[in-house]
Amino acid sequence: MFRLARRCVAGASAGAVVGEKWLCRLWRRQRWTGTPLATRARQPLQVVYPGRHTFDHGPDFRDALLVFGDELLRGDVEVHVCTGDWRSHGHQADAHYDRVVLHVVWRDDGLPALTSAGRPLPTLALEQWVAEPPDGDNAAGAMADPAEDFMAQSMSCSRDRGARDLRPLLAAMGEQRLADKAAVFEAALAVEEPPAVLYAALLEMLGYAVNRVPCRELARALPWPVVAAATCGQPLPDRVTTLEALFFGSAGLLPAQRDVSRPLAPEDTAYAAALAGDWSSLHALWRIAPLSRQAWRFARVRPENFPPRRLAAAARLFAPYVAADLTAVFLGVLRSEEPADVPAALELALAVPAEGFWATHCDFGSRPAPPTQLLGRGRAADGAVNVILPFAIAYGEAHGDAALATRAHAAYRCYPALAENEITRYMSRLIFGRARPRHIIAAQQQGLLHAYHRYCREKRCADCPLGASTLGDQPVASL
Repeated sequence: MFRLARRCVAGASAGAVVGEKWLCRLWRRQRWTGTPLATRARQPLQVVYPGRHTFDHGPDFRDALLVFGDELLRGDVEVHVCTGDWRSHGHQADAHYDRVVLHVVWRDDGLPALTSAGRPLPTLALEQWVAEPPDGDNAAGAMADPAEDFMAQSMSCSRDRGARDLRPLLAAMGEQRLADKAAVFEAALAVEEPPAVLYAALLEMLGYAVNRVPCRELARALPWPVVAAATCGQPLPDRVTTLEALFFGSAGLLPAQRDVSRPLAPEDTAYAAALAGDWSSLHALWRIAPLSRQAWRFARVRPENFPPRRLAAAARLFAPYVAADLTAVFLGVLRSEEPADVPAALELALAVPAEGFWATHCDFGSRPAPPTQLLGRGRAADGAVNVILPFAIAYGEAHGDAALATRAHAAYRCYPALAENEITRYMSRLIFGRARPRHIIAAQQQGLLHAYHRYCREKRCADCPLGASTLGDQPVASL
């Protein structure tokens, strides 16, 4: 991601300074002068789609579509002022940058950019295609108006939507996304017990977007049968303690397993030592291979969402249900509540209040301000829509319980809007411009996500119900 303070004196104009914010805006707008673009190796380059600008840890632009010579390739784009910034920022050792297919810079200083696997990246130096570089970083305009976005300028869904109300269409696309998720759960239920499937999905959900992958790996390293067996017969407070030790130790996030940035207070040292002792016994018994500390992302993550706090939430979420069927409480809500009452009931079942050490800490050795719930209603709503409801549909289909599936569909269709994320904001700007409809439900937001992942990121505009374009039928290679 770009560093706001990074600047470089540009050779094209004496005294001009270029910053990464301005370069990101330039790449997003795709307005060039002179000859067609070409890489350092003089390979012709055509930009079909520059990618979705992100502000998270990782590449600056995701899911770009680029034509190198005659090959259409999809991947990420990283933007720097100078080519040497790739190495100085440590990207050559960061697997999060392995999907990068193009290194965009202002000035080429000749240094190569390599992924963590040693793959060399093509480099595009923009200096020669810009008539006048900025006199200053132009920070005020760097967060460009959505109307300046290359995709918004080029796609017919943003030009020709007219007075159409697209909400019914988005709801239908949201239903398709729900069906896709239910199909994944149904496949998992064919080979695993329902509690194990639901546990893995909920644990992955707790990772949010940035730590979803390590949470998925943690569910494999620490499967539900081990979680249930390790806490068998314990009272609830002891189950929480055991699960904390299991989750932290298996994740490689105990203070003894990594360097903690701040020393612990004396009372906190005793808590960490007790967890380490419990983990030592559990590890010896169950032979769990811990994940690497490097698997977890802390950079550009809000402190209240740091991985240890997410795992503390997991311990408290699962502790009440390890002695029974994990699925019973959530499916019971759908069976007993009216569809309009399901959202509040599911969110209450999923929400985890802050308590004990984690009421005042976001990690070992640090404190958040102000303290927040370990799993708030907003994230609980995401879990209800993206995990519980599609799981219930799959469970109903697999067990011949049509009434359960019907009730899950009904709850989905009346579920209120969730909190916006980066993709839903992007798609709302793209489709509705400034005139966003006031009343959007969760199913329509899911339709925005379905449209992005199924059509927009592949530039399959000709197939998208929201609009049409003329990319053609070229096959897309992807990293």
